[in-house]
Amino acid sequence: MLTEGLFSFSQHELNRQCYSLNPLPILPGFEDVLNLWDSKRNGHLLPAWDNFQFDDFGGVHSRVSVSEKEDNDFRFKIYGSDFARLRDRDLTNKLLCASVGVNWKGGAYAYFAEISKGPYIGRTQGVVPDARCHLVKINSIDLPLGEDGKNVSHCLHVIDL
Repeated sequence: MLTEGLFSFSQHELNRQCYSLNPLPILPGFEDVLNLWDSKRNGHLLPAWDNFQFDDFGGVHSRVSVSEKEDNDFRFKIYGSDFARLRDRDLTNKLLCASVGVNWKGGAYAYFAEISKGPYIGRTQGVVPDARCHLVKINSIDLPLGEDGKNVSHCLHVIDL
């Protein structure tokens, strides 16, 4: 059975939902990543980014991005090639919410604020414009990470195009 989100943010053709960390939500297509994230928690509410190894993402490297919390935004530290293809540019070291189109900024800030405050697991589904303004289907999850195990310091983003 699919897990129902606690909060939902809809904007244009995009739906963003936030899920409780416990129990772990059932999100088809992301079971392996969710189980990996859960295994790295080591008894804490959140896993730290340092708990992950490069090999943990075998076969999905291109679908992974990692961002670090910076005030009310997140700065990409790693930007997977599937993300770069969608945007037709590399956003490594760029701010996540500030990098989206003006029509999408408010929703992005609200969504990531909720993920940080909860903390919650986020999921985005729907249609977004790519770099050439063609609409493409998107399905992604945003997994909070915390260097201290409880407060969000980073976010692990995984996309399924």
